[in-house]
Amino acid sequence: MKAVIELYYQTQEHRIALGNQMAQDFIAALDEKQAADYLEWLSIKKGKLVKEAVLIPGTVLEYIEDAELDIPLTGRYYLRFHEIEKDLKKDMSKEVKHAMIWIEFLEGVKGIGPVLGLALINTLDPHKAKHRSSFFKYAGLSCDADGNAERRKKGQKLTWNPFLKKVCWLVGQSFIKTGSPYREIYDKEKTKQRPLVQTDGHAHNRAARKMVKHFLGDLWEKWRELEGLPVDGPYVIDVMGHTKQ
Repeated sequence: MKAVIELYYQTQEHRIALGNQMAQDFIAALDEKQAADYLEWLSIKKGKLVKEAVLIPGTVLEYIEDAELDIPLTGRYYLRFHEIEKDLKKDMSKEVKHAMIWIEFLEGVKGIGPVLGLALINTLDPHKAKHRSSFFKYAGLSCDADGNAERRKKGQKLTWNPFLKKVCWLVGQSFIKTGSPYREIYDKEKTKQRPLVQTDGHAHNRAARKMVKHFLGDLWEKWRELEGLPVDGPYVIDVMGHTKQ
């Protein structure tokens, strides 16, 4: 199943790349009159004056269809990849419904769809992770001795799963975009971190990492409970003696 999940993301990446290239090539090839016709079509569609060409692949293809133009080769493959992507997503949606952790937890988490859910289920193992920090480490979300996020180091073997790290990045982006309840953790942490770091990007990364770790901790706890495995408290409570708020 992991191969199918990876195929889905590879297909998605190829579709996006083809779509962007198709849109750029189409706009670049328009002469002055054709460009004016496209902008007029966009203005009518959006209900307001549009002065710059939109490079969204779906919009470009819609115009090509309305204008009865030939779809370029990149556009045809964009559509074929889109169909494969939809088929893969449909199959994964059926597969994930059999997992108890999906039924009891993940399905109810805003921002976690069938694809992300199945990716997490097929990459993480609650039986091997005796502590929630084991999920963090395997996802590449732990920090080094200086408090910095772990990164690849030349000549050193990775201590995390690159695919899972990508999935967790996608989880974070999804939480932010969908307004998941976990977004509250992100917003508070970003506000806290902004004065402490040089750029907004650094604050974003730290806040997103904390948000996703909180989610992984919740996932670990619920999953272990469903499997009848012992569950401990967060590190700050069990080890450092902090009081749970």
